[in-house]
Amino acid sequence: MNAHFTNGRATWRASGAERGFSLIELLIAVAIFSLISLAGFTVLSSGARNAAMNDETVKILQNVRMAMDLVARDIRMAGYGNPSAPNAVPLTANNCTFILNPTNSSTGPDSISLITVDQVIGRLTADAPGATPTQLTLDAVTGLAVNDVISVDGIFTSTVNGINAGANTVTLAAPGIQSPMGFNGAANTGTQVVRLACVKYSVDTTKNQLLRDGVPVADDIEDLQLAYGVDTNGDGIIDDQNANNIVDCLDLIPNALVQTVSNTVGCFGTGGVTTVPADPTTIRMVRISVVGKASKPDPSYTANSALAVEDHNIPAVSQYRRRVLTRTVSLRDLGL
Repeated sequence: MNAHFTNGRATWRASGAERGFSLIELLIAVAIFSLISLAGFTVLSSGARNAAMNDETVKILQNVRMAMDLVARDIRMAGYGNPSAPNAVPLTANNCTFILNPTNSSTGPDSISLITVDQVIGRLTADAPGATPTQLTLDAVTGLAVNDVISVDGIFTSTVNGINAGANTVTLAAPGIQSPMGFNGAANTGTQVVRLACVKYSVDTTKNQLLRDGVPVADDIEDLQLAYGVDTNGDGIIDDQNANNIVDCLDLIPNALVQTVSNTVGCFGTGGVTTVPADPTTIRMVRISVVGKASKPDPSYTANSALAVEDHNIPAVSQYRRRVLTRTVSLRDLGL
């Protein structure tokens, strides 16, 4: 340190190594720190936004898959245990005049009502007595009510006339189980008894939800489109709707496919017809398309979100991602 004495007073002057920052140096340091902080914040913010959008995309896919699994499961099991009309046990709720009751729309989501397995009630614990038995003994009768329709092993179907919860017995409508039908009623190995129901699938376009009997079962669902493969002559082959001598995707109706953008089911052309099958009992195959739409906008998403799914052109919506899942299922019970 350098010290100088002047007029009897000591003054101190720091050397260059000991001198503090000047104002200009301090301002430059603050500016650099600010730039680095801003860059770091931008990176973190972008990462958080991308993570949120990825989560949103995963959420859409999960909801679409869940919706598809529900619809496909019930359609695949349609008609299980219920004989063909006019001998089918009536389930008139939700318009189930037939096993499958499709409704088509070319300007919005399709809907469908169908008779399918609603719930497993239990298993027989004793063989049904008598030549034409009208009483079943189960391991449980929880969730069953009078006038419900049940199926025993998918072979025999009847309406419930009475329930004895204490004895776990169910009384069936006459004429009861007809000979030579027989069911294993040994404890723990008994024949399965299920409840049948007429359920309706539709889409709430206001809230973007898939509805099952009016109850939301999947969110972020914007559209449901259905096409049907029919066998009107009973030869076991889907009818050739576009007369090209092969069974292809255009043979599933309604599938006008009048599109302005690429069709999401990978099916192109204007073949087929646009009306639902006149006789739903001829349906042997259903192509299901579920469209999911993000619940939140993504400003970074600038791609064209317009879609053409079956006979429905869905216009683009700026900054909203969409995902489509398509699956073709064959009906388990071909005796519709």
